Amino acid sequence: MCGSTACWTGNADTNDNGVPRWASVVICGTAACATGHEDYDADGVSDAIQLAACVLGRGDLAKTGASIAIGLIAVIAAALIVTGLMLARKRRLFAAALDAGSAA
Repeated sequence: MCGSTACWTGNADTNDNGVPRWASVVICGTAACATGHEDYDADGVSDAIQLAACVLGRGDLAKTGASIAIGLIAVIAAALIVTGLMLARKRRLFAAALDAGSAA
């Protein structure tokens, strides 16, 4: 079903029934059929509420992963820059010590 016009991924409630289009498709098969009161498993809780409680949007997960990766890359880059600066300073000091030792 996904990849076709019947596969909704947005959170918009286009027919103002309180159920996002994607949830309506999952619950009853089309984008406009769910009312928000369906309880196909007869447990007393509407299927739309159960679905909303256990489904995380892919956008939020991807955003979270991306922010972690960007932060990690920034920390690694900063560590490499600091290490490079420290090694460059030590190299200059070592070269100066060798020059001073050979002059004496």
